[in-house]
Amino acid sequence: MDGFVFLEVMEDYHPEELAGISAGGPAQKKKIKERPLQEDNLEQTVTTPSTQLEKSTKNDQQTKGKKKRKKKNKAQSKAQSEEQNRVEMVTDNRLVEDPPEATETGNGTSKLKKPLLALIMTPTRELVIQIKNHLKQAAKHTSLEIVAVVGGMAPQKQQRLLNKCPEIIVATPGRLWDLISEVRLRACRLEHLRYLVIDEADRMVEQGHFQELSSILELIQRKRQWTSISIGASISFSLLFLKLMVFMTITNEEGFVSLMDKVGLQKNSCKIIDVTNKRGTVETLTEAKISCVIEEKDLYLHYFLSRYPGRTLVFSKTVDCVRRLGSLSRILDFNPWVLHASMQQRQRLKNLDRFKQSASGLLLATDVAARGLDIPAVEHVIHYQVPKDLDLYIHRSGRTARASREGLSVVLVGPEEMGSYKKIMKALNGGG
Repeated sequence: MDGFVFLEVMEDYHPEELAGISAGGPAQKKKIKERPLQEDNLEQTVTTPSTQLEKSTKNDQQTKGKKKRKKKNKAQSKAQSEEQNRVEMVTDNRLVEDPPEATETGNGTSKLKKPLLALIMTPTRELVIQIKNHLKQAAKHTSLEIVAVVGGMAPQKQQRLLNKCPEIIVATPGRLWDLISEVRLRACRLEHLRYLVIDEADRMVEQGHFQELSSILELIQRKRQWTSISIGASISFSLLFLKLMVFMTITNEEGFVSLMDKVGLQKNSCKIIDVTNKRGTVETLTEAKISCVIEEKDLYLHYFLSRYPGRTLVFSKTVDCVRRLGSLSRILDFNPWVLHASMQQRQRLKNLDRFKQSASGLLLATDVAARGLDIPAVEHVIHYQVPKDLDLYIHRSGRTARASREGLSVVLVGPEEMGSYKKIMKALNGGG
């Protein structure tokens, strides 16, 4: 260290001052004067690396602290994300706790999940699509999200739509229960359900049909907080969403009493409104019967289609009969569209849309097209086979003479069908 100090001191002398200086000369005084200064410089030189080391250590600690905080925040965000993605599980008829209504995001803000305003269930896929389209048209100036859930379409796509938490779900019971039971429907949020609608309920509660509906109703009953429920074959959606009341349309009281029990409603606490037309069909509908043997039905059908052109809907009981009539009509150049339950859903919707767009179209269908479909300006309905009961006859005939328009309903009656036809007519207006 001394040598180092010495070198520092020697650098302060000029060459002229080094010649002939003595031990007590001026240069020595200068040396003594400046030594403290050189010592100060030495001290500063020695302490500078230590200061830089301390600063470097401090910066490293701050960097590590930031990394730890970032890692901690990332872990919290991941945990919150997992919490949001928890779904309602159905196991042994017990439900796992639903995700919270409000969740904290990474920046400390709260994100609220949209409530489920209405669940509408109906028996056919075409009716689900129709209801969804009508609701979208009515709500086009609002931010309401409306989703259709039906079979025959990719469940993955429907799952993605439901995960967006739509306010209104329109569904067939089968596909809806599939999504719930397979733990895919976290967007159902039944605990916040305000409106429950069961359309065409007389069809839905028939013995052996729509078993999934019972499971859904049992699930809803546990979490029931709705303010309105509508059950029936004909309902007013405007009343449903404008009034907080119980609105029920009843056509078969015994069946609906059973249905009310399933959803936990007491008859004396509900307002029951019967809007059934005593006549059954509208006054603007003209009804006719053609008696013939089975072999003559094709001839009468061909004559009618040739003699009375216009948008016509022909109903049959079976898929095989519809397919046969479709092949025969193509040979006769009627260019028919076909609709039955064995077709792919995409093709069913496509044929239905083409029929609606054709002013003189011909649709050959099973009773899957009998309920609720609003097809504009259908001029004729032909019952190629007599329906099994009065309700089905009314629904079939109701595809024409809609919105105060005139329409024609023709029944082709074979000898073995005369008994069924007379029962229908007797129940309809008291005559044969």
